[in-house]
Amino acid sequence: MPEKKLHKIDLTKLPNMGQPHYAYFQNKECEFFPCHKLPENGFHNCLFCYCPLYALGDKCGGGFSYNERGIKDCSKCTLPHSEAGYAHVTGKFFELAELAKKNRTVKEADPALSANEETE
Repeated sequence: MPEKKLHKIDLTKLPNMGQPHYAYFQNKECEFFPCHKLPENGFHNCLFCYCPLYALGDKCGGGFSYNERGIKDCSKCTLPHSEAGYAHVTGKFFELAELAKKNRTVKEADPALSANEETE
């Protein structure tokens, strides 16, 4: 059987880097672009500039570390900017919703917090 030849696709030649328009955005005018080293194919999705998965801590699935003060450091993580980033981030929305629900329940359990909200 003849060996199949793999062809690299030049994403820069495809409209919107080959992504659906709702799933991809690149802001080359941003003062911080690129915020990470760009991959060879130039793909960099700015849609999740500030990663919504930060709040998931060690369950985010990205390449993070904790610094000496115990603060999560995502500066080397490129997952939300990658070709798989949109699917990964949106695939974690249920976990984020559960975290938000948990935080809301805790907030409602504190009468002092609930009273302050009503006066604002």
